[in-house]
This record gives sequence, C-alpha cells and structure tokens, in this order.
Amino acid sequence: MRRESLSSGHHKPRWILQWLCHAFLTAWIFVSGVTPASADPINVVDNGQKIGTVDFANYGVRYSYIDGTGRRITHSPPRQGPPLVNVDVAGGANFDATFNFTNCPPGTVLCRGAQFQWVQVVKTNAPQTNAVRGNAPSTGYIDPWSPPGGGTGQGGTGYEDLKPFYWTDAELADPDIGGNPGATDTLKFHDTSQRGFTSAADNDITWLADLNLVCTWDNLIHVLGYFEWGWTMPKGMATDFGKEIALNPKDVKWAAGASPGLSGILTSQREFGKGYAGDPNRPGWSLTDQSCCVAVPEPASVGLLSMGLLALLLAHKRRWSGAAQLSTHWSVPELRG
Repeated sequence: MRRESLSSGHHKPRWILQWLCHAFLTAWIFVSGVTPASADPINVVDNGQKIGTVDFANYGVRYSYIDGTGRRITHSPPRQGPPLVNVDVAGGANFDATFNFTNCPPGTVLCRGAQFQWVQVVKTNAPQTNAVRGNAPSTGYIDPWSPPGGGTGQGGTGYEDLKPFYWTDAELADPDIGGNPGATDTLKFHDTSQRGFTSAADNDITWLADLNLVCTWDNLIHVLGYFEWGWTMPKGMATDFGKEIALNPKDVKWAAGASPGLSGILTSQREFGKGYAGDPNRPGWSLTDQSCCVAVPEPASVGLLSMGLLALLLAHKRRWSGAAQLSTHWSVPELRG
C-alpha cells in the first residue's frame, strides 16, 4: 500500500494538491480536446517475445487558418472565429507515435534487410483524390493516396514512391521525421489530418485511421500491431462557429496483429497488388506471418556446413587433379550469419 493513499490530517495538503491537479488536467482535456499520451510505453510482442515498446502522444483536435502571407497555420483549440482577423477554415486532429526497438529475443536476429515502418489505412467519407488514380475508396485506402507535395507522383503513376509505407526512404532516414530507425532503433510518426469546414448542406465528416507498426523486407510486410485514431466534423462548421470537431475514438488503444481489412486493401490492384501502378510485371506487396526476428544458426550447424563445403572442394580437386589444362582454384561462398 502506498503511504500517500492513507487518509490522515498530516497528508491532507498533498491530497488537496493532487485533487486540484486532477481537476485541472480534466478541464484542460475538455477544453483543448487533447488525449494525453499513454501512462506507460506499450510492449510490442513478436512471436510471443518482446522486441520493443510503442507509445503515442499529442492526440488532439486541430484547427487551421490562412494568414496574410497565404500560409496555413495549424493550432490547438479553441476554434478561432469572428471578430478575429484570422478565422479558421479547416480542422481535424493530430497524432504522434514512437516505436523503440530494444532487441530480438536471445538466439535470434532481425531478418536480413528488415526495417521498421508504418502503414496507415484511412477510412473516411471525404477521401483524397488524385488526377491519375482518381478518388480513394471510402472503405479504406493506404495513406498517402496522393503525393503530399502535389503533382502526378513518381513516373506519372500517381503514387508518391511506389511503396505502401507512410514515410518515403528519405523521410524514414531523417532523425527529425521518421527517426532513422536503422541507426537509432527509433521509429517516429506524425500526422495532422484536416478537411475544409463543412457547409449546412454537407454531411458530417468522419475520418478514422488504423496506424500499423510493421517490419518489412523483400516486398513482405509483417504487422506487429496498430493504433486506431480519428475525428468527426459536424455539418455546418463553416457558418456555425459554436460547433466543434471531436476526437473519435476519444481513447486510443493498441491492438496486436494487423488492422481489419489490411490484407485485402494492400493487395488490391488499385493499391499495391501485383501489377499495380500500370505495370503488369511489377511485383506486389503482401502480408506475412513470418517474424521479424529469425534464429541464428548454432555453431555446430555452421561447423557442419563448413565441413561439407570443404569436403566438396577436396572432391573436386581429386576429380580434376589429372587434367593439367584445368585450374584447381575454386571460390568458396562466404558464410553469413
């Protein structure tokens, strides 16, 4: 039992201080529309073994306006309306996450060529559109559907980089953006999703994302788990300045495995199935149950393999020892762990 939980006159000032802090935090969450980060990092498990931790932060409503220079300025609540000069014109929500890879279980190492990434699936009735790929399906699409910088994407395909990941290779390698997990063992995520304010004739906008933490190699994707986050915008936001955006879901939870429907979305011809982006010979991406960490060969196994290769080499030398015109120099494949 913690001593602070005991009820006594001696501890009354501390109890009052704790109550005031709790009341202030509750009021701040209500006013700002922000959900605090999880109290403790969440263990990430692969094949029953812990390989790292994941956490989220800064989950909250966001609004934005266009300033006098034409820049979009995003801010936390409250919403800005008349008589202010800078009146908000759009809104949504923000979400940050961090994965820290600790290590593979004893006797295993990361699969050769594996790297950690994010795959985010968005389901919304106000999907992105693309001049090449058309409108994204409201039933779910891999984010981003359109190149964030605009244009027609890589090679005019409409895809940002022909990979189903949230970060490009360059963004992933940037410590300030993707975290550069190959060097730091830390993978970062940041997204601020927004849509223009609705009119009275529009429907409510719902926007829901499943953020999948994955490891990937050779066009294979192994999902470790996912967060679900999102928001709802009521109709009439453009004219009714009393209306506000709400987080939906309000509370973020972590679930093991792949998000619902990810496999079907990933392998769709409009997404990253075989022959995507207009090339029938392009190999597609798919999910795998194979773990990120694979067993390290035991020393005895490596020794037996080395002896086998040596015996094979000697056999070849004996076979060709009488042929002076043939070389007896052989190259032995390099052994790798």
